[in-house]
Amino acid sequence: MAGTPEPTLPEWMRLLAAKATHQRAWAGWMRDWPLLVIPVSAEPPFEQGLDETDFARVFKAQGPLFPTVHLGLPSVAVPTGLADGLPMGVQVVAPRWREDLALAAAEAIEAACPMPTPVDPR
Repeated sequence: MAGTPEPTLPEWMRLLAAKATHQRAWAGWMRDWPLLVIPVSAEPPFEQGLDETDFARVFKAQGPLFPTVHLGLPSVAVPTGLADGLPMGVQVVAPRWREDLALAAAEAIEAACPMPTPVDPR
């Protein structure tokens, strides 16, 4: 953030218009596809402390989390089980103002993929 200049008012207005354009496009797409199930991360769980030693890698891998926040789309991360002893999960994304769809889908996924507890912290 330190290297990012503060936008001017015209730049800010352009950014808000672009955001609204993307929101409209997503709303149109989600009329046909009301739920999206995507990875939470592009990589399996990281080793402890990686965010302190390789933040760029962590930030890049977490890319699937950013569009939902920027576009105001409700999403929920839900566990799907273990792979090689590591907890895995997916992110369920719904149209704006449809948290109910995301939560209902997450509940169904969680019921189908119960997570063993407790997870071995290794």
